[in-house]
Amino acid sequence: MIKAGQKVFADLPAGVEIRNEARVHLWYEEKFAVAYPPYDSTEAAIDSFAATTCCLRVRVEADGRWRVHAPHGLSDVFNLVVRPNPVPCRRTT
Repeated sequence: MIKAGQKVFADLPAGVEIRNEARVHLWYEEKFAVAYPPYDSTEAAIDSFAATTCCLRVRVEADGRWRVHAPHGLSDVFNLVVRPNPVPCRRTT
């Protein structure tokens, strides 16, 4: 999917990264020497993103309605503000 996305978004003037957050727990401990349990939901993964602006998911439901998950609201997104997520990443020691 990452390589397919690179092709699809190649013409955009900004970079687009596609990552599978559901796999972080598979490599995190080896890289950072800190255990990182699997996420139990998409929302839990989004809630732990590094910046408040990145903590956002928008999807269209089967009935056509939009569902937005933005645990820190949308103000930073619309005001082009990037700030650290005040909620620490969920880790165990």
